[in-house]
This record gives sequence, structure tokens and C-alpha cells, in this order.
Amino acid sequence: MKNPYFYIMFRNLISLFVFALFFTGLEVQAQRAAPGVPALTSPSNNSYVQPGKTIQFTWNAPTTGATPFAYTIYIYNGASWNNYSAGSNLYYNYLVPETGGGSLCGAGMQWYVYVTNAYGSNNSATWNFTPYPKFSGSSADYSITPSTSCQSAGTHSIAASEAKYYAFSATSGYTYYFGTCNTGMGCGANTTWDTYLRIYGTNSSCTLSAYDDNSGSCGNNTSYIAWTCTSTGTYYLQVTGKTKFDYGTYYLQHKYTCPTLTAGSIGSNQSICYNTTPSAFTQVTAPTGGTGTYTYQWQYTTVSGCGSGWSNVSGATATTYQSGNLTQTTCYRRVV
Repeated sequence: MKNPYFYIMFRNLISLFVFALFFTGLEVQAQRAAPGVPALTSPSNNSYVQPGKTIQFTWNAPTTGATPFAYTIYIYNGASWNNYSAGSNLYYNYLVPETGGGSLCGAGMQWYVYVTNAYGSNNSATWNFTPYPKFSGSSADYSITPSTSCQSAGTHSIAASEAKYYAFSATSGYTYYFGTCNTGMGCGANTTWDTYLRIYGTNSSCTLSAYDDNSGSCGNNTSYIAWTCTSTGTYYLQVTGKTKFDYGTYYLQHKYTCPTLTAGSIGSNQSICYNTTPSAFTQVTAPTGGTGTYTYQWQYTTVSGCGSGWSNVSGATATTYQSGNLTQTTCYRRVV
């Protein structure tokens, strides 16, 4: 005959054993935490970037959660969000697109990173950035120094939606010429695809000092700018394609012309007694144009009518001149 007490005891042991296993399983599940928040690192929040340049976005891995992590970066272009897979990398290289037909200059752009692993997902904080061609701390790809004769900036290339920047110093009153063809410039070669040129002068601004596409003497596939500077400073010339389908090797030429030099005026005619000193000859209006840097030489003649016989007055190189005593009719002029 079976012992009923032994059977009951055995059944209870089985139940306790199963319960213990189930409880242990709950403890393991509780340790499987979803990934924490990725920490964004670069570009910093509210920073500036250059349109037409590839920017590397970086972040740190979450401090909680089990690897492997997978990352997706979300970028807002001022109108819509787009996402790109970064895989397990802690960075993503993103080209801020720039073309003649569409620029992101001044767009309020944003980005964040979405992380996933086997036990969950999470979003990072959202940071802001703004594209500007020229800003404090920005740099150009090349530096050029225009002169009065045509100069070639060499042979360079851009990829689709990329831009190149040329820094140059400009003087108020000078007219600067830039072209991606040699017609009207006098040097270099012709570019065979549709370029687009812009000039930027003010930091953190989208205000164009000048821009050009398909005009001047260059025809439909290249660009030519004739721009008169109104404020001395450093400027950026941007070269990009008219559309995202326009890119490749291009040839850039540049030069400048000075404004026409005017000598100003001096004064004035006088009638004096014999062997006396006239009043000083003064500057009525200052010279303008030219390079903006002027030298002076005073001259005189005693030939009737002042039509010939001019000679330099030794040492008279200032803006004004004081003659000595005169014993005959004398004409004076200032050469600038």
C-alpha cells in the first residue's frame, strides 16, 4: 500500500522547484536594460557650418544597454527630416548640399541620433546648426590675389552639390572680375559645365555682394562676374554647380581694375605786388580713384599762358605749397 504522505510531500517539492526556476528567470529579465541616450559631440549645438561642405557628425555611445548598438542619424534641412544609417559607427559624414538653384544658407537645421539594440531604443537630444558661407572662424579652400592682369586660379574640381571657396581682399572702389571661361578675361581655359558664382562679404549672413549665372561674355555653361567693391575687406567667392547634376573640373580666372584717377583741385589765382609772397596754395578737393594712395609734386612755369615750360619745385611734395617772393607772373600746378 502506497504512503499518501510521501506522495504529497513529493508533489510539493516539484512545485517548489518549478517556482524557483520561474522566479530566477524574472531576475535575469530585469537586468536587460534598454540602451541609454547617445551623447552628441560635434558639431556643437547652435554652431555654423559651410554649405557645400561635408560635415562629420559625431556622438558617444550610450553608457547603459548591451552592445551591439546600431545608430540612425536624423537631419532636418529646414523643411523636412531625413534619416541615414550609421551602422555601428559613432559618426556620419553628411554633405550640406549647395547649388545655384538651391542653397541652404541660413536654414535652421537640426540633428539627433536614434540608437537601438536587442532590448530597446532611445533618442539623443536634438541640436541645432546653421549653414553660412562665411562666419567667424570659417576658412576658405584657397586664397587668391587679384591683380590688374588676368590671373588663373588653377584647375579644381567639385562633386555633386559641393562648393569651393576662394578668399580674397577687396578695396572699395575697385571692380573685380571672376569667370569660369577665358572669354572676356584673357587667360585660363573654358569650363564645359554649368557653374554658379556668388560673393559673400558679411559674416553669418546670406546677403550676396554679387552673384552671376549664364551672363556676360561667358555664355550659357559658365559664369562671369563684374563686381565693384563698396567696402574694403575680405570676401569669399563661392563656386558651385547650377544644379546637383552640374559638377566636375572647372577653371577660374580673376582680375581687377582701379577706378579712374582724378587729381582733385587746388586754389587759387592771386594778384600780388612785385617781390612779395602769395598766400599758400591749398587743396580744394582731394584726389579720388586710382589705388587710393597718392603722391604729389608741385610744378611751376613762367611761360605766358602756362602752356609749357613746367619744372618741378624742389622738395614740394605735400598736398599744399607755399611759394617764396615772386618777381614775375608764375603759374603753379600739382601733379598727382
